[in-house]
Amino acid sequence: MQERYLGDVHDYHKFMFLKKLSLNFDCMVGCNWYLVNPNEIGESEIKKNDGEKRNYLSKKLSGYDQNIINEFLLLKKPKNRVLKSFIKKTHLKKYIKFYNDHIDYKHRRRWFENSLYKMNQCKYVFLDPDNGLLPENSKLSEKRKMKYIFPNELKQIYNKNKNVIFCQFQSFNIHHRDMLKIKKKIIKEETGLTVNKSVIRNRVSPNTFFISIVQKENEECFNKFLHLFSKNLENVEIIDI
Repeated sequence: MQERYLGDVHDYHKFMFLKKLSLNFDCMVGCNWYLVNPNEIGESEIKKNDGEKRNYLSKKLSGYDQNIINEFLLLKKPKNRVLKSFIKKTHLKKYIKFYNDHIDYKHRRRWFENSLYKMNQCKYVFLDPDNGLLPENSKLSEKRKMKYIFPNELKQIYNKNKNVIFCQFQSFNIHHRDMLKIKKKIIKEETGLTVNKSVIRNRVSPNTFFISIVQKENEECFNKFLHLFSKNLENVEIIDI
């Protein structure tokens, strides 16, 4: 996640989901932004202008959360997209425990361990990287890898007896079901963990997917929540992989 994207349509779907998750299970939900400073990645990253998908703010869609929309209307102005200020003021802090330290690619392990400490009391933890799960056999630089989750990070959270959910962006060169099967295979082979078969698909451009790895004793109630959440929302659906 990058600060300049704060309040776009992907953020909206994320926070609507996390708020409902918190209310359903009556608990604080952890959110690790996987916050990246584009200046650390390079000039090509700085020049991107792909975070202005905010047309949803002017539409009236069934089941949507007007409180979140009202807060995000203020973020249409780039000067208002200050993460620390947003976290301090938003009503979402009643539902979500935020971890918003920038990723330190030189000391990523320490950065991640700090996130575990921050969200120690959270039963559910949501990870929000720029892109999603690190591709298999990736040759990306350490700076570029800041935009991805490492499979071993999923395992570390799960081994803390937590339920972990992460956001995966659609790849444009492969069908979404094939992409999800590949992600599922990577996680199984590299961590031994089994991905929950039910995945939230947010039909925005590009699509995002909420992939989960849930403790066995929580599977039934969590999957019930997923189906209830998606039932009355436009552009949100459940797919099974």
